[in-house]
Amino acid sequence: LGVLEEHQRALHEALDQVAHATMLIDRRGRLVFANAAAEALLGAQQTLTVAHGRLLACHPAADAALQAALAR
Repeated sequence: LGVLEEHQRALHEALDQVAHATMLIDRRGRLVFANAAAEALLGAQQTLTVAHGRLLACHPAADAALQAALAR
């Protein structure tokens, strides 16, 4: 378990260095990880947001497309 946690920490640290918004979403659409750029994007709540742990688009039509894409 220690090795797995170490790999996870290393992955998070590497993704935090990426300048672009990077998010990891599980199969149910729940946000598992967001790097600093993604956190800033989500914090602005202009295009994407998180509600009840799930990634949502702020505009209904965009959210429908996002949810359909995540469902694939």
